[in-house]
Amino acid sequence: MLDRRAASRRRPALDGAGRLLFAGQWIGLSDIDERLVQVLVAHFGEFVDVSQLLAGGWDEVPGENALRPHLYRLKRKLLPLGLELSHQRRRGRWMLDSTR
Repeated sequence: MLDRRAASRRRPALDGAGRLLFAGQWIGLSDIDERLVQVLVAHFGEFVDVSQLLAGGWDEVPGENALRPHLYRLKRKLLPLGLELSHQRRRGRWMLDSTR
């Protein structure tokens, strides 16, 4: 029981060298992915509006169509770490959370 509670409190972390660390594992991230994950980690377990992700991911804010492919690639990339990227379709919000 204590292990489950401790696991629920774990948060992913960025190491500043383009890697996302979680549960003793890591994945490499591109520059844009790292900036997107930075926003998602800051709001771990909470939904984040697309406008926040767009502002955090690029210097000049592109349209939402530029964001979507990055998020879907990230979604696949995060699963081996035990992290899930969820999407509220009609609201345009995304959330990073643990699958464990």
